[in-house]
Amino acid sequence: MSEYLEDQAYTNTLGEALAAAPIEATPTEPDDGLIHLSTAVVLKPKKVSPFAFQAVAARFKDPKVPEFYNENKGRNEPNPMHPDYLQAVTDVEIARSMATIDATIALGTTLVSVPQGFPNPDDDDWLDDLEAAEIIIDRSNKRLRYRTWVKFVAAPSVQDVQTIISKVLKNIGVTDEEVAKATASFQHQA
Repeated sequence: MSEYLEDQAYTNTLGEALAAAPIEATPTEPDDGLIHLSTAVVLKPKKVSPFAFQAVAARFKDPKVPEFYNENKGRNEPNPMHPDYLQAVTDVEIARSMATIDATIALGTTLVSVPQGFPNPDDDDWLDDLEAAEIIIDRSNKRLRYRTWVKFVAAPSVQDVQTIISKVLKNIGVTDEEVAKATASFQHQA
């Protein structure tokens, strides 16, 4: 794959992740390069290989376009407007975006600080709470535990997720213009 196409795939995958959250006005925060969440948790963005995002995106194959027999032409033709196909495309795009957000959190951030009295990733109480809602993870996997903690405890708002993604993208060199271009064709999935 050429470097240009590789960069485009990388930018598009990240754009899909960014598009998963609506773009809202970002509240003023310190310009220290860190990620300040609404819970007062502070994360630090770190570099992520584009190959990691490509590997994540590659796990989600686009569905095959169904065909129908066109009696007027006497042949099978693609039917990209079939409702089941359109739903399958939407489902794949959402799953790909969510997996990319997970990778952005797990691979693109590290913990800097947690406010006093706030649960941290090594605590078990927040995991017990999630398990009560039947959200169960492998407690022995520290990175999975960290990613889950950020998603469900440290970053409880859409704006928090948006901030994480934006800061990680900026840290790995994706310009605002590239992100806007990549996200232009995607709509927020409610």
